[in-house]
Amino acid sequence: MTASGFHLALVFAVAVLTMPGPTLAQPSESVELQQMYEADQAACMPPEGKQIDWQTLNVEDAKRQKRVRQLLAEKRMRSAADFGRAAMILQHGRGADEYLLALDRFLQRIARPQRYATQIEMRYPDPPRLYPVDTTVPDFLRVQFGAPTLATARKREADLIRKVVKAGFPSM
Repeated sequence: MTASGFHLALVFAVAVLTMPGPTLAQPSESVELQQMYEADQAACMPPEGKQIDWQTLNVEDAKRQKRVRQLLAEKRMRSAADFGRAAMILQHGRGADEYLLALDRFLQRIARPQRYATQIEMRYPDPPRLYPVDTTVPDFLRVQFGAPTLATARKREADLIRKVVKAGFPSM
């Protein structure tokens, strides 16, 4: 199995293990993500005798993926089920970054170190910080999957802190 195949399998396994059945979302879960997940799954299972319209499916997948990335950026995921649903939607992406983002965000949510240094925490009034990273993952693997090296991620963190300080945030 290739490294990218391994990571895709890992994201899929994490998603499946955290995925609730097709029940109504609990109050702490995102109804929007549940609906997107259900639409994502239904799109891959056309009615008997019908073919999947791949062009339409790709367009719909891209819209769902864009919205999931927005929800991640807005920190609107509230449960492991939300992250599992997001991972399932992002797995249909075209690039490794969707898989890495979903995995690192999921690991952050369950309070485990991220693997690919893609997540920076913004917790006002504290300065931005790179979420803890599993340093046993070598940089060559990060680079192979399109993620930043650890040094690059730390530089990005420092640059972001400088921008925040320059903007005049009072706590810094």
